[in-house]
Amino acid sequence: MEKFKILFLSICVVIFHMTNINMAIGNGLSDAKVTIRETYGLNTVKEDGGYRVKTFIPRGFLLFNIDENEPFLKVGQEYLSATTQDGVRLFIHKSAVSGSSFKDLYGTQSVIFNKTHSICLKEQCDPTNDDQLLEIGAGEVFEKIEISEGTLKLVGNRGSKTSPEIVEGFIGKDKLESLNTQAIVTFATLKHPRYTLSTSEATNLGSSCGEIITKGDQRVFQSLSKTDKKIIDAFAIAKTSNNDQLITFKKEFGGKNKEVVFKKYDVTDQRFQPHKTVSYVAQIIYHCDSTSILSKRTYIESVAIVNLHTGKSKSFTPLGTPDDLYDCIGAPYMYSVNSTRQYFLLMNKLSEHFESRALAGFFLSEFNRSCKGKFRKTKAKCQHLSYENN
Repeated sequence: MEKFKILFLSICVVIFHMTNINMAIGNGLSDAKVTIRETYGLNTVKEDGGYRVKTFIPRGFLLFNIDENEPFLKVGQEYLSATTQDGVRLFIHKSAVSGSSFKDLYGTQSVIFNKTHSICLKEQCDPTNDDQLLEIGAGEVFEKIEISEGTLKLVGNRGSKTSPEIVEGFIGKDKLESLNTQAIVTFATLKHPRYTLSTSEATNLGSSCGEIITKGDQRVFQSLSKTDKKIIDAFAIAKTSNNDQLITFKKEFGGKNKEVVFKKYDVTDQRFQPHKTVSYVAQIIYHCDSTSILSKRTYIESVAIVNLHTGKSKSFTPLGTPDDLYDCIGAPYMYSVNSTRQYFLLMNKLSEHFESRALAGFFLSEFNRSCKGKFRKTKAKCQHLSYENN
């Protein structure tokens, strides 16, 4: 009888959380939808003549600003456009997106598992013993209840609002935070999308395919943009004179089958009022086919990024991504995520370099291009093991 009372009370608590829509979950979630299966998002801008597969999207990913009209004449009526919780605008297949809003589906439940994971059935357990663990599937959503300092109870419903099937487990607070950093878990109560991002290219400074810029080379311009000046200072590649109309290069770059591009990224953190913007500049080195009439870019050899606020720099390489995927992708790439495992392995690595998993997710989408659907599983090179050990 006592067990029945405890179960009844637990059911009542979960029903209250799920149906009390007057309790604000905030952060725009009343309009957000959510992915109901793993999928891939297409770039909303054409690359090399087509809308290429920009990134992988896990199950349980929040989507905002949905528009069903934008993709109609571009990729077809079976797609919609949406901004992901990482701030990336994509075309996404409608079948992968919930019909109802996240709030209507889950109420105030706020811990979304984007990847299958196991937690303890009791406050203390042996993590190597399956009998003591609750396996949580990708896409499941739980309510978070703090039961003691450092320990949380997660309560979920595997039934429905009218016929609940309550499950619960336990996890350390620090552990749950770590899962969020690794992109395994999303906290729906945080601000999403946290960032807005804009990009500009310094067309005056780069090198064309096969061009070699040597120390002492000069270029004359009518004027330099603010982006040009910031990149010159950040990478110390040149000095300016004659009222910024003449630049003299101080470093050599470029070369055979190389094209160097400089970009500036403005990242606005919407958690703050007024919003806080941090700018980054990047040097992107493409491998290109100089024998082609169009000198097409085939893959990215490296990316160097400088935070203009702190002056700190980071360098990124393809981590062993095969360099012969262009025919399966149709656009240049540094990474190529074509499976769930590849995505989480790579996100775990990238998250170490950024202050949030949202920034890591944006970086991934910027420099990832996935294989086309018809090649993703049929071509062995798309299922590469590059991110296993690198």
